[in-house]
Amino acid sequence: MRPPLSLRPLLLCLVTLAPACATRGGSVRDLGLRETEHRYAKPEGCREVAPGDRIEDTVRDAPEGSALCLAPGEHRGPLHVTKRITVWGPREARITSTGTGTTVEVRAPGTRLVGFTVDGSGGRYVTDDAAIKVHSDDVTVEG
Repeated sequence: MRPPLSLRPLLLCLVTLAPACATRGGSVRDLGLRETEHRYAKPEGCREVAPGDRIEDTVRDAPEGSALCLAPGEHRGPLHVTKRITVWGPREARITSTGTGTTVEVRAPGTRLVGFTVDGSGGRYVTDDAAIKVHSDDVTVEG
């Protein structure tokens, strides 16, 4: 019996990677693949943002080109980025919104969103709700 067409690429991937894992001790690092626990470097000279602060106000008051570093915990959104900044945080830092609409919206080229978690976007797909919605070029979203 042959597997369904939709599963063939996955099976091919597993068959290809299994021997490499077995001969190298099973490490993703040994295969040269990107690890899921990758730590992103904290930007130098960043302004610390405490949990509980409304992130929208902090971003609005930040100068163009600045870096904001989110401390672990909940940061209330939604967030609308209209100038070039970097928002960095560990995975434990979360920008959350009310569960309707978009949580983070970017309208500034050169913006960087790195490392943190985004939660609370709406589920109205006919209105394009999203966790992160980007309306500009040269925007980095990692993590």
